[in-house]
Amino acid sequence: MKHNIFKNVSGLFIAVSLLLSGSCTKDGGSMDLDGETDVLSFALNGIEGEIDLREAVVTVPVAPDCDLSAMTVTALELSEGAEASMETGDVLDFTLPRTLRVTNGDVYMDYSIRTMVRTDPAGAPEFIFAGLAASVEDLNPEERAAAVWMLSNVENSVYASFGDIASGLVDLSGCKAVWWHYHNDDGNFGSESVFNERAAAAVSAATVMKSLLDRGTGFVLTRYAVLYAAALGIASDGAVPNNCWGDPETAEYVTSEPWSFTIAEGQAGHPLYAGIDFNDGESDKVYTCDAGYRISNSTAQWFIGDWSSYEDVPAFESRHGATALSVNVNNGETSSVPVWEYPSTGSRGKVVCIGSGCYDWYSPDGDASADRYHGNVAKLTENALNYVSKE
Repeated sequence: MKHNIFKNVSGLFIAVSLLLSGSCTKDGGSMDLDGETDVLSFALNGIEGEIDLREAVVTVPVAPDCDLSAMTVTALELSEGAEASMETGDVLDFTLPRTLRVTNGDVYMDYSIRTMVRTDPAGAPEFIFAGLAASVEDLNPEERAAAVWMLSNVENSVYASFGDIASGLVDLSGCKAVWWHYHNDDGNFGSESVFNERAAAAVSAATVMKSLLDRGTGFVLTRYAVLYAAALGIASDGAVPNNCWGDPETAEYVTSEPWSFTIAEGQAGHPLYAGIDFNDGESDKVYTCDAGYRISNSTAQWFIGDWSSYEDVPAFESRHGATALSVNVNNGETSSVPVWEYPSTGSRGKVVCIGSGCYDWYSPDGDASADRYHGNVAKLTENALNYVSKE
C-alpha cells in the first residue's frame, strides 16, 4: 500500500440520528464546568462510543444490519457526583434523535448521542473481515467486537461470511487483506479434525481463500483462526498449533496483574510492534490488558520443548516454515510461540498469526477503555493489517 489504511471514523459513516448542539446552563449565568458534567464512557450493545467533550457529541459506530430500534445502554460513566437522563440497561430507539442530559447540581450539559452506520464501500472491498456467521449481528460477542472495530476504522472494509465467499457472492477482485478472528467458548481443539468440523464453512472456502493468498492478498489470523494456516497449505509440515485451550466468556477469570508476551529475539523492529504502548523500561514486552481485566484466556500457540515436536524456536521455524514474532518465557526458558508469521514467497501474500491468550477484544465486564494496555490490541491489529496489505 502507498498510504495508511486508517482514517477518521466520520469519513466512513452516515448519520442516522440528528446532531443536537450541546449546551451548558446554570441558573444566574454561565460558569466554568471544570469537568463536572463530563461523559467519561458510553456504549451501546457493548460498542464503545467516541466522546467529543468540546462539541458535546458521543458517536457510536454500528454495523449496517444493526437493529437501531432497540439499542441497550451497556456502559455509562460520568464525572463524580453527576447524574444522567439515561442509565445502563435502558433499551432505546436510536432511529430517532437522542439527547443525553448530564446534571451536576444546578448545572447541566446536553450531549448528542449519534449512532453512525458504516456505508458500503464503492466498488470491490479492499479489506474483508471473514466469519462463520451470516452477518456481523450473528457473531459471538468476541468476534463482533473485533468486526465492529474493523468496519469502524478500516477504510473500504466489509464483513463477509465464508459461505458467501465460497459461493462467489463477494467481489474479491480488489481485496488486499483478509482478517479472521475466531472465538469458540470451548477452546480445547483436540485435533485438526475438531477444528475442521467446527469451522466447516471456512474449510469449504479454503480453495477460494488460497487463490487469494497465492495472488498476493495478505491474511491476519487471530485466536483459533490460526489453525486455518494448515487448510491454506502454507505450513511446511502441515501441522496446527499444539497448545490450545480457553475458558467460556462467562468464566470468572480476572487478571491479577498485567498480561503480556515477549517480543522474539531480533524482532523488536518488526512493523507489528510500531507505536505500541510499552510499559516503562520493558520495551521487549507487549502488554494487552491490565490487572482486573476479565478474560477467557483463549489460546492457540506452539509449545516448545519436552513433548513438543519442536525442541527449540529454530526447529519450529525450520520445520514449520514460519518466523516466531513473539515468545513466552518461563524460568528463563522459551516455552511457547504465541505470535508468528508465514513470510511471503513468490507471489504469495504474508500471513500474520496471533494466538496469544492476551489478545482479547471483548470482556463481559463491559467497556475496557480505561484499561491502560487494552489499546494495544487494536494497535497490533492495525499494524498487522497495514503490514500484510503492503505491496
